Amino acid sequence: MNTLKKILILSFLPIISLMVCKTAFAGVSYTLSRSADYSTYDRAFLNTDTIYLQVAQNILDYREIKKSFFTLQSNKTKRKTRHSLEWDDDLNAFTGSASLESYEIGDKITVLMNLQGNNDKD
Repeated sequence: MNTLKKILILSFLPIISLMVCKTAFAGVSYTLSRSADYSTYDRAFLNTDTIYLQVAQNILDYREIKKSFFTLQSNKTKRKTRHSLEWDDDLNAFTGSASLESYEIGDKITVLMNLQGNNDKD
C-alpha cells in the first residue's frame, strides 16, 4: 500500500506543480528595429529613423488582449507619446511603429510596451 501511495504522489506532483505555477513557463519577448521587416535588432536610433516594435507573448491568447499600445518618453522633455500595437497574424505578434523625428539628437527615449488582458490581473 505504501508503494502505491508513493507512485500516486509522484505521478500527480508534476501536474499539481504546473497548475500552481501556470505562468512559470510563460514569457514575453520583443524586438526594436530600424527595419520594417524586423531583420535587425537595434538599440540605437537616429531622429531620422522610424522605430519598429514587435512584441510576442505566450501568456494570453491574442484575442484576450483588450489594450495594446506602447509609449515613448523623452528623457529631456519628459513628454510621452502613445502609439498603438496591432496583432499581426503572419508574425504571430503585436507590432507597431513610430517616427522619431520630433526627438532631439542625443535624447534618450524610454519605450514602455503594454499588453493588458480582459482581467485586471492579466
